[in-house]
Amino acid sequence: DGELVFEEEAREKENPENEEGREENVPEMPAEEPNVAPGSPSESVPYLDPGRSFELAVMLPFLGDRLDPASLSIDERALPALHFFRGMEIALDSIRQNSAFPDMNIRIYDTEANPATVFRMLSEDTLLSTADVIIGPLRPVNLEMVATIASARNQVVISPFSANSDFAAENPRFFQITPSLDAHCGEITRHIRQSWQPEQVALICRDKEAETERLALFHAANKRYSAPEDTSAFHEYIIPDTSDVYIGLDFRPLLDDSVRVFVVPSWSNRAFVYAVLRLLSSQITEEDGPVTVYGMPQWLDFDISSYEYFEKLNVHLTVPVWSDPFSPESIAFSNEYFKRYATFPTRESWLGFDMTWYLARLTAMAGLNIPLKMPLTPLDGLSTGFMFEAVSDQSDDGPEASPTIRHYANKRLYLLEFENYRFVPAHDE
Repeated sequence: DGELVFEEEAREKENPENEEGREENVPEMPAEEPNVAPGSPSESVPYLDPGRSFELAVMLPFLGDRLDPASLSIDERALPALHFFRGMEIALDSIRQNSAFPDMNIRIYDTEANPATVFRMLSEDTLLSTADVIIGPLRPVNLEMVATIASARNQVVISPFSANSDFAAENPRFFQITPSLDAHCGEITRHIRQSWQPEQVALICRDKEAETERLALFHAANKRYSAPEDTSAFHEYIIPDTSDVYIGLDFRPLLDDSVRVFVVPSWSNRAFVYAVLRLLSSQITEEDGPVTVYGMPQWLDFDISSYEYFEKLNVHLTVPVWSDPFSPESIAFSNEYFKRYATFPTRESWLGFDMTWYLARLTAMAGLNIPLKMPLTPLDGLSTGFMFEAVSDQSDDGPEASPTIRHYANKRLYLLEFENYRFVPAHDE
């Protein structure tokens, strides 16, 4: 299935040219309206008029232009978008049966992963220009184009897949659903510091700029969980990026120095990750006691042969989308999905379902004021949580001035631990 990925690998995966408990009760509105921060959407945005539908536009690369007319086979690079929309469809069918929610009209736009196509849609399609919310697109170049034009039209833009939105300057109607790498590092560090001191923790990565830069995110997060006078820091173990070096990795010096937590913020080179897990597993002794390894969400897709190491090393992961496969709600959704589409839901399917329900609840609460309500309305769906925080820039008017909101980013993550050969929610101390 498709993957929810961080930006540096998304540039390849997203570009087909490069081989790219539902609750029926509506939440009550807060008793008081919040103060509007500088750069926030105006409170004058109207509620939905009686009888007016909520207009939703979905702009994703379904790649219909690449459909094989002979076999009618779908380009596999279109599957993330297709599964996402299928999840939306199931949610919409339930929403439309509940009179507590406003009507939601959805219009589908196939971006074809082509900036020219996206520009033409934005320039010529009058219905798109009046949509209340735009979901997508996927590729960064297309997402930036849509976010820029939609901002001028006071439209809300929701980015469901990209974990990076640096381009969204001063656009408080832009909402990033997939948590950033910084959010993952922060959540891992928060959990670590509940039980361990910094000197018991080692950060492990290859000697590649993309990986060594991630270590700074962990060091910054560690400072947030330390007293101002505490200068203790995580260890670093940076490994030359050659396969012959992997064979001789030696973790004994760290283990002998009382390190019991190993953080491996790496995913693109599975051979490296496997080598770390295999050799660390072989070098720990009973005298060392329990060891814990923290990894990244892409590890969920690793081969089952790694599960022996996951179990022995008490592997923990942070993930943006996770559902208990044995819960009645998850089983019901999976069964309905299979009945309709003759395949099982992917992570994109769950995300599409939860995000559509979230929008329906917000619209029932606030009409078109959803940019104001999203940051104030945390919610956990079947598999996806929503907890938005403002990403701000300090004003040029001085330190006393209020920061300007650039956009909103989802911070909700699920921390999992490998237990009895499957991932389950990790315990907080």
